[in-house]
This record gives sequence, C-alpha cells and structure tokens, in this order.
Amino acid sequence: MSSTLHTQLKKVALLCIATTTLTHSCSKPETADVDPREFILKSWSNNLILPEYQTFSESTETLQTHVTSLCAEKTEANLEQAQQSWKTSRIHWKRTEIFAFGPYADFPDRFGTQLDFWPARPETIETTLAELGADIDAQTLSTLGAASRGLPAVEYFLFATPQEDAAVIATQDEILQHLNSDPTICIYLTAAAEDVHNQAVGIYQAWSPEHGDYYGKVVNPESYEDNMFMDRTESLSEVVNRMAFTIDNIRRDKLGKPAGESTGAPSLESMESRYSQHALADIRANLEMILWLFEGNKDITDPDAYWLKDHPRLFVRQDLIDDFYANYEQAITDLDVLEPSLEASINDDPQKALKAIDSLGELQKTIQVDIINALSLTRSFNDSDGD
Repeated sequence: MSSTLHTQLKKVALLCIATTTLTHSCSKPETADVDPREFILKSWSNNLILPEYQTFSESTETLQTHVTSLCAEKTEANLEQAQQSWKTSRIHWKRTEIFAFGPYADFPDRFGTQLDFWPARPETIETTLAELGADIDAQTLSTLGAASRGLPAVEYFLFATPQEDAAVIATQDEILQHLNSDPTICIYLTAAAEDVHNQAVGIYQAWSPEHGDYYGKVVNPESYEDNMFMDRTESLSEVVNRMAFTIDNIRRDKLGKPAGESTGAPSLESMESRYSQHALADIRANLEMILWLFEGNKDITDPDAYWLKDHPRLFVRQDLIDDFYANYEQAITDLDVLEPSLEASINDDPQKALKAIDSLGELQKTIQVDIINALSLTRSFNDSDGD
C-alpha cells in the first residue's frame, strides 16, 4: 500500500468522525483502491502471519540441531540449550495459534493437530517408544497419531522422566540419566524434532504465495474458486472471530480446566506445557498476537501497515479502543499474579486463575460483541464449542 493510499484511508476515517452525527454510521470507502479490509489483511499477512510462520520454521530447525547435539553429547549445557530452543519455538508457534483455520485445521495436513496435540500424553509416547524402539524415524512418526509426535512429545523427552507422580518436576540430572538409560529414547527424540521441523516448514509453505498460497485466499478471496471465504469481509471476520475464540480457549481450556472451574477440583494433568512449566508463557504469546493484530508490533517499521484499530469504523470509536486496551491490560495484570508458574499458583490458590478468567472474559466480549458489531462483521462459533 502506498503512503498516499494510507493517508487516504486515514482521511476517510477523519471524514467519518465529522459526519457520524449526521449519518449515524461510517461506511467503508466506496473505492476498491482504498478498501480498508484489503490493507488490514495484507498488513496482517505480510507483517505478522508469514514472518511468524517463517520464524517458527527457522526456530524448529535450530531445535532439531540442538537436539542432535544433545543426543551426541548428553551434557547439562546441551540439555539447557535444547530446552531453550523448544521454548523459543513454542513462543513462535503459540503466536500463530490464532490462525487455527485453513492449513492449520484442514485435511489432509491438519498441521495444528500434528504439531500441538496438547497436553503431552506420556502413556502414548512410552507405548510408541516400546513398540517401535530403534525403528522410529521422522517418516514413521508422520504416519502415527498426533499424540505420538509434535511439540508436546519433544517437550516430554526434554523436560520429563517417566514417574508415577506427574506433579514432581524432573531435575536436569534426572533427565540426563533418563536419556542415557536407553539409546532408543534419543532416536525417538531426534525423529520427533525432525518431524516438528518438517511440519513447521509445511505450514509456512502452505501460507506462502510461492507455494500453497493460502495468503492469497485470505487477502484476495474472490480470485479463488472453492475458497472458504467469499470476500474480504468473510476473511476479516474469520480472523477477528479467532481473536475472541483464542481468548475463549485460554479461559476454558488453559486456565479453567487446570484450575477446576467447572468441577471444583484442580486438574493439573490437563495443563498445557506442564512438563516445561511454560503454560503462562504460552498464554502470553497467544495474547501478544491479539494485541499485534489490533495495533501492530512496535518492531514493524512499515509506514503503510494498517491494523484493526485503523479501520474507519473502529477508528471513530475511541470508546471501544479504550475498552480493548483497558481490558487487555487488566488481563495481563491478572496473569502476572499467577507467576512464576500456573501450576504453583493453582496449588496455592485456584481463585487467582479464576480472576484471570473473568478479566479475559471482558476482553473477549469487547472483541466478540462490540468490535465485531462496530465493523459489521459476521460473528461465528468457536470450533471447540461443545467439546
């Protein structure tokens, strides 16, 4: 988008402010060249979605390298390096979790499930290890169920050891002893890391204009036959709905289930990234992308970038923009109380997690009701409703 068009879009918004009292609404620009939907979708795709998937792919290559180094020389330094690489990959992956449609969910690839069927299933992983042993490789893993592979499987081997009491966090020495106890463990771990990298490359290529071009289906949906989106309003609606769904999933699955919101008893075995104690970091990465979709990433220097809050219909609703920021900040404040780990916080006082659930609910409502209505988008239903 040229600077001239960006300025024109801003003028549309300012004109809308001046005429709102007369027209009671702000219509999108009539000229296709200054369609705000197009430039929001392009800004999201060019500055957030594609770069984050690319960085995720690169980070999993580093993870694979560090796992190989660990299995070649099982030292504490190499273990810490591999663990940190897993956490880095996890952050980039969790930022993209909002885009849980298209290549993430569609057959035959279903990259989301293959990469992140959480929480880790130790019984399934141990059974796969026992049955396949030295015959495990990345190709074999790609044919198995999601519970045997992905980031959770890698997490299990890097951060845990088989034990009856899952509440006991493994020490570095215990993890190294476990890796040394059976050579097939590292065969499995190395294969799982390679499989994760292959899947990460796959989902990036599925979005990339040079390969699967899901980018084009989102930004220019009318140009593709048999596309899930009829037009840019549907594309924009999908992403904005996903912002709300992600918060809903955090509230229900990532906080509510472990804290025992519906049962009255904590269920820590349902916690995301439990072995690595990375659950809160996962949630923060989810929320970080929601903030970036709304206002952009401060590290992005593209002067023509156009974010959700720049849409003419939202640009004139400072009350909704203020509500978004106030609710976002309150949610972050309530998550801060849960540090240094979600598990320790729930064990100490589950009510802390329930308070965060409530504040996240206000942020969800602002997006799912107020912002969607202000933008005249179509509200849809969360895929996981009824699960």
